[in-house]
Amino acid sequence: MNRKRGLTRLELLIVMFIVVILIALLLTTRRPFRGRALLIKDQTQIKQTLAAWVTFSRDFDGVYPTPSLISGGGDTDASAPGPENLKANTSAAMYSACIMMNYFTPQILVSPVEPNAAVVVKDDYDWSLYSPAENIYWDADREGSPPPNAAPDYVPFATNLSSANLFTGSPICNASYAHNPLCGERMAMQWRDSLDSNFASLGNRGVICGNDKDPKIYNESVTLHFYGSPKQWVGHIGYNDTHVEQHDTFYPKGLTFLDSSNVITPDNLFRNDSENGDCGSGLGIDVFLTLVSDIADDEACSITTEWD
Repeated sequence: MNRKRGLTRLELLIVMFIVVILIALLLTTRRPFRGRALLIKDQTQIKQTLAAWVTFSRDFDGVYPTPSLISGGGDTDASAPGPENLKANTSAAMYSACIMMNYFTPQILVSPVEPNAAVVVKDDYDWSLYSPAENIYWDADREGSPPPNAAPDYVPFATNLSSANLFTGSPICNASYAHNPLCGERMAMQWRDSLDSNFASLGNRGVICGNDKDPKIYNESVTLHFYGSPKQWVGHIGYNDTHVEQHDTFYPKGLTFLDSSNVITPDNLFRNDSENGDCGSGLGIDVFLTLVSDIADDEACSITTEWD
């Protein structure tokens, strides 16, 4: 008579050992694939944002999203828009206007590798606030307050990384990506579909004012945790022809500008080099990626920049 024979204890241990080895191998191989997926997703979000800006520019004489143009002057009185008021051109207003006009969603503005807990998706964005008749083209007025038709507890789209938000009392930011300030000569020359493959307009944030000389400031920046080790910044940067590159330096190869002496000079992605490193000013012609929470003087382009 044939008897069915089960696994011996030794055979069972061998099977369990093999299963453990296979699981370990699977987990080991999944990690780089997951990292690669996040890298691609981050690149894609930057590229999609740039592409949305190009699409927007087709209806605005080639100019990228600019709140002071969208709102007919940036003033609150729609019946008398007057001259363009550049004080409206904060990062929050620019991103919020793009969302309100359905060029992209709030989700696309937060990187999948965002290391700062203060940067969160604006998942309660209120599209119903849109009212051209009342000159409401994004979810706040020029001062950052919600419009009259907003819910009493509504907090508008914000880009406060280092300064306290007006409504929360603490930093809150709904966008991971830095961009060039929307005032000054830089804006006139490059905040448009220039298709310039050597001019960066958008990307992962960097160390305050591109400071890579002070080890304390550099090493303590949250932005070193996007992709690099805690000792070196690595990020994605999008250019005006909508291509995106990964860099591990603030001075990418080929990124230069003409200084005041007409000398070709290496350009720091996050410092206002053409204004002698003055990162409280949006004037200049070089690449200067940051987030702007306030523009105090539109003629002097005096700005409040946000860093972490």
